[in-house]
Amino acid sequence: HYKSKRRAWVAARSFVRRRTKNDIFMDRAKDLSIVIPNYRERRLMEVYAHCKNIFPTAEIILQDDLDGRGKGWAMREGVKKATRKNICFIDGDMDIHPIEIYKLLYEISEYPVVIGKRIYKVSIGRRILSVGYKVLIYLLFGFAISIDTQCGVKMFQAEWLPDWETDSFAYDIEILAKAINMGCPIKQVPIYCETRKTKSFKAVWDTFVETIKVRKRV
Repeated sequence: HYKSKRRAWVAARSFVRRRTKNDIFMDRAKDLSIVIPNYRERRLMEVYAHCKNIFPTAEIILQDDLDGRGKGWAMREGVKKATRKNICFIDGDMDIHPIEIYKLLYEISEYPVVIGKRIYKVSIGRRILSVGYKVLIYLLFGFAISIDTQCGVKMFQAEWLPDWETDSFAYDIEILAKAINMGCPIKQVPIYCETRKTKSFKAVWDTFVETIKVRKRV
């Protein structure tokens, strides 16, 4: 477990060293707002500290949702506070290490939307659920099966980030659907992810219901 995590870290650092020229990433970080939602996340301050250390010139916004109004609501409120021309969303649970943001930052000048595509080990049951959900997204919205809509790190050129109405965790599906409808190209980059949470039947059912609601909006 530790070795696999360490290898991912070394690979990410190697990626940065290979591609960094003339402090290009630090220059781009000056134009970056990082929005981190908080719904009683135990490792929130760890995510914040890593973001602050890795991207000292970026604007970092912690947005609380302690009243349970929904992740989509929290992210919308966080975006209202963002002042930079590029906006990054990253979850506050440390499933994805903030150093992975580098990979999206490298592509954001060429693509208005850059999202992660998770690389992680999961059980057969979880994998079946994931594939099934991707098929559902394809049938409802026409997304390519390969698009990982639920990856916890995404980046947008602010002018291409559409408004959204969804207050729940399915908000990013609405964002991506609207972006695609605007003719916005989306770039995916591989992201190492360490999933710690298990999904209950209720969570799976809620995901299905919220996704249907999003389809009615777009």
